[in-house]
Amino acid sequence: MGAVVQLHSDSSSHHTSAQQQDQTHSTWQPDKTKQQQPNMQHDESNSKDASKLAETHSGKAAAAAMPSSHSLASLRSSSSRSVFELYSKKQKAYILATVSLASLMVPLCDTVYLPALQSIQQEFRTTQQLVAASVAVYMFTVGAASLGWGPASDRFGRKRVYLAATVAFMATSLVCVFANSIGLLIAFRALQGASVAAYGATGSGVIADVYKPQERGMALGIVTIPMLVGPILGPILGGALSQAFSWRSTFIMVAMYAALIILPMAAFMPETHQYKKLRRMHKRDPEAAAEVEEAASIFSTPPVFKAPHYPIKILCEKDIVLHAIVALLLFGSMFCSITELPLYLAAPPYNLSAAMIGLCYIPAGLASMIVSPLGGLLSDKAAAAHPGKPLVRLVYNNVISGVLMPASLLLYGWVMQAKLHLAVVLVSQFAIGVALASYLPAIFGYLTALKQSAAAAAAAGVHSGMFIMSGVLILVASAAASAMGMGPFFTLLAGLNLLTTGAAALQIFRHREASREMIRSASRAQLAAAAAAGTDEAGESTSRSSGEDVESGAGGAKA
Repeated sequence: MGAVVQLHSDSSSHHTSAQQQDQTHSTWQPDKTKQQQPNMQHDESNSKDASKLAETHSGKAAAAAMPSSHSLASLRSSSSRSVFELYSKKQKAYILATVSLASLMVPLCDTVYLPALQSIQQEFRTTQQLVAASVAVYMFTVGAASLGWGPASDRFGRKRVYLAATVAFMATSLVCVFANSIGLLIAFRALQGASVAAYGATGSGVIADVYKPQERGMALGIVTIPMLVGPILGPILGGALSQAFSWRSTFIMVAMYAALIILPMAAFMPETHQYKKLRRMHKRDPEAAAEVEEAASIFSTPPVFKAPHYPIKILCEKDIVLHAIVALLLFGSMFCSITELPLYLAAPPYNLSAAMIGLCYIPAGLASMIVSPLGGLLSDKAAAAHPGKPLVRLVYNNVISGVLMPASLLLYGWVMQAKLHLAVVLVSQFAIGVALASYLPAIFGYLTALKQSAAAAAAAGVHSGMFIMSGVLILVASAAASAMGMGPFFTLLAGLNLLTTGAAALQIFRHREASREMIRSASRAQLAAAAAAGTDEAGESTSRSSGEDVESGAGGAKA
């Protein structure tokens, strides 16, 4: 900041010097005019003019030795750059890859042992409800802990939070390997969820640090791929490991994966938090930090730790709440469908093994891999078409999810209830994956654009809600599907999704129309002002011509 002050003072001194030179020049000009007019002190005036001319030339020579305020401003503007341009394309790609690999851990750890739920129930001689609770409690703690990790990364930095969470996750995973009761497994599954929750919220904060809002949707689409592929990849890996070894091997695998992540993260990943990055940059090179376009706004809002309820407060804002509910229901419906899937495919008429059940998750994973970047790109296109209107970036994604998710849930529920061909089940899973993958990049792009300085906290609110909603639906689905049947239960879910996406679409439409009306009003005001200015100029012109006529008439009368 000292460099900014020094730069300003130098600019002020140059500006003062330039003003003095202009004053000298303006003093010379009238005298030059007077020189052309005959008067009684002609020689005296000439000597004064000569001395002032010498002063003027000396002032111009001095001015040539230092840049004027105008040239300094031009120099500063030409050398300034955005905080988003501090990273090369290669650095951005590395950061994006690291964040994506870390975010894979959240859903992977949840679903990796789904194919082995029956084996866990038999080994611990427990009930199906308690085994389902080991899945649901993980979802609850991921959701609850996100409320703390998001604000923590906004305050203490992204890298510190990543490293602390990864160490805690490895420790809790190893305890799960040696769990000797369903109670101990549930307890450390809860702690596992609390540790891994940092990846989702912090990852969105990193993307908001590095990518401009106009290109953020595509980056978030790439980061969202692992979060959507994880629920699919988990059962595939878990089914193979559980069948070859035991369900405990799944926790060894995720602990090893976390160890592989922490090494490159600690060694090579930079701290991307904008305030902390600029502060370190200022210590090394104050002038370079001063040239960052957003430096003043970033330094004016130093990070503070926000209470865990702050992300919930963000979600409750009127321009966010409806769209957050859409994301929660979409995500919860998807998790509900994949949690019920192995229980039905293991029973007649399918009678699939754990490994085969894992392979049945591939279609939804493919849908996520293909559609998630496209969903982010579509959101970026909407943002570019409607600059300054973050809410409108959801318009296309909301329509796709609002049509496809209810239809997919209806198909899935009634196909499972009627026990139709497995191919139809897989088609419905693919469609559910498309509906979810098209929406999540858009909602995170919208939130981080709207809440740039609290991007991780805003994303944490959605992550929290998504996983808590999933935990609730997993517990409800087990009982409701048995009582109502798969068809009626998923019909209910389809209706809820249709209702919320419809209400969100209505709000987006109203917001877009209001923005267009504001633009039209501003255009009308500008036209009216231009017309008034033209009328005033015409009036002044008429007044001047009338005055000239009067003067010429008076001159003729005198003549």
